[in-house]
Amino acid sequence: MGTLNIRLTVEEEAEIRQRMALAGEKQMGPHIKRVYFGNLKAHEGPIADLKRTGELSVYLLGELAKKAGVRARPDKHEDELDENDLHLRIMILLYLMVYESVDSTMRAWADRYLNKDALETFLKAGG
Repeated sequence: MGTLNIRLTVEEEAEIRQRMALAGEKQMGPHIKRVYFGNLKAHEGPIADLKRTGELSVYLLGELAKKAGVRARPDKHEDELDENDLHLRIMILLYLMVYESVDSTMRAWADRYLNKDALETFLKAGG
């Protein structure tokens, strides 16, 4: 196993140590490896946390909708509630809320993957 020596400014080291403390970690090497390599693994890091939070949010919103008698599409009977449609709509709404809250650089990056206008058209058209 190789060793990599890096030089950090006082400010950079302080920032890393602060993040380590927040994560409950004591050694810098393992912390840097987790942060750096964790971003490459879909089941670890901030993206995985966001995915889990999103899935939980969709589930809880779906449960609330069921209890309130909200149907995904008005032309369907309650027993034919299309949960996938409801989840998709909720995720689109969450995406659009985040989209509007970020700066133009992040919007440009997001536009490479999703068309905001198409998502809004989907919501307005009723699916």
